[in-house]
Amino acid sequence: MTDSGSIYWVSNSVNPSVAGANRNQTPFTGLAPGDYGTGSVGLAILGAYMYWITADPLVHIFGPGQDGPYTSLPVGMALDLAATPSLMLWTNPGAGTNGVIQALGGGILSLDTPVYAAHNPVAIAVDSTNVYWSEIGGVPGQGVIWKAPLPTSTGPGPGPVTAIASGQVIGYFSLGISGARTLAVNSTNAYFITLTNYFSGGPRLMQAPITGSTTTPLILATGSPVSVAADSTGVYWVDNVAGTVLKVAVGSTAISTLATNQAIQTVPGTIAVDGLAVYWGTDTSVMAVAK
Repeated sequence: MTDSGSIYWVSNSVNPSVAGANRNQTPFTGLAPGDYGTGSVGLAILGAYMYWITADPLVHIFGPGQDGPYTSLPVGMALDLAATPSLMLWTNPGAGTNGVIQALGGGILSLDTPVYAAHNPVAIAVDSTNVYWSEIGGVPGQGVIWKAPLPTSTGPGPGPVTAIASGQVIGYFSLGISGARTLAVNSTNAYFITLTNYFSGGPRLMQAPITGSTTTPLILATGSPVSVAADSTGVYWVDNVAGTVLKVAVGSTAISTLATNQAIQTVPGTIAVDGLAVYWGTDTSVMAVAK
């Protein structure tokens, strides 16, 4: 992930770590707890605090004034998280139909709050007004992409919970692909990875309008997409089998190749984008290419 001057990542190597670097290559002095967190995914920052998920799977937090490397939140379970300027939100699959979308205010003392019921929620994304999540559903082919208003300080936001796409097979750890970072949104569309044709054609990158239209989701790409990011100009993803970083511009279906010969063996092979560049992780490095 990125902020105004730095990039941050999790490394699930022999010495797992949560780390950061300045884009201008000056010495890094920002948030980064160091060698903590086997199996970390879902890195995000809210104010002065950094949040991530480990293989427990729990949400952990690191920030100023802490007595120790990081604090574990009593969330029960978490798969993916995303931040707004005032809230941290994450998917908690719980026990199937008891899964929820949870929220946490800034800081380390606020209690986490279930805000939306969900059936095995997996990936999560936010924009300025809504939270989006992918949901496995009861059986394969019942997966849904949902949209709901951002929560308030007291609970769910005002407005309906809307299905953007349904009839999907949503990726999950047990199906050979991580669910984290397999959902992204911009001002017009939600982009998500499904396993609808996992055994006959592999994962697919899909596009659906965030308006909640009943239009059948558009297939943007096949192959082996494992994580996705989006901004106002395009959608970006990594293919961990082909070792490529790819892009489709908003309003187009033409695929552009941003990088090749990348050793993207890990899952989810996270990708991020900001106003300057596209960033992704390989087996040994954090890479970037200008937009």
